[in-house]
Amino acid sequence: MAPYLRGYAPTAIPADFDYDPQTLAGDLEALIDALEPGGTARVVGMDWGGTTVHAAQTACPERIASAVVMNAAHPTTLARFAVDPAQVRQVFHFWFFQSDVAAAAIRAGDLAMVDYLWRLWSPAYDPGSHLESVRRTLSKPGVLSAALAYYPALYGAAQEGRFAGQGTDVPCLSIFGADDPTATYSSLEEEWFTGPYRRVVLEGVGHWPHLERRETFNELALEWFASTAGAAATP
Repeated sequence: MAPYLRGYAPTAIPADFDYDPQTLAGDLEALIDALEPGGTARVVGMDWGGTTVHAAQTACPERIASAVVMNAAHPTTLARFAVDPAQVRQVFHFWFFQSDVAAAAIRAGDLAMVDYLWRLWSPAYDPGSHLESVRRTLSKPGVLSAALAYYPALYGAAQEGRFAGQGTDVPCLSIFGADDPTATYSSLEEEWFTGPYRRVVLEGVGHWPHLERRETFNELALEWFASTAGAAATP
């Protein structure tokens, strides 16, 4: 199953416009229940999907049998980004997207920001026609506003200590592209994983490991799920 996150077409815009990480964790738990009531799942999360998995690993660890997270900065590393000028430059969008002018500026440029960010995050990767599908999604009514709402929701949760401020024993494989900004402080997350944990940094890869090194990613994920098949997280 590969669901669209809340707010991204064709998923509906939530009436409460709530994109808090704990709400995202609730979405994942509800999806698992819909597939197998009371069951568990092996999950893979990329970027905001990775944020969702990080949140679920502490909110409902008993529902996650094993996890793979790609290029999603662990919440405990976010503070380091804010005090590193080079990182602030690399992830400028995190703050810009919280401004009142962000949506208007992105639309005025005919979504040129999408192309720019893909080049910035993965300079060696050519996404081809995929970017056009991204533009179509973001051009649907309400979707851009929903996508931007994730940023203040994450920042507010981190500032208030509501997001993953505790460890987890859920087996987790963290995959980072060496050219992605989230890899810079990724080593700091290890202490928060008390169960089986592995961090892999792929050289020459940017923000999209599953696209840039598809076979490598598939091999890593499948090996991880097989090796942790007997592990079990505790409530």
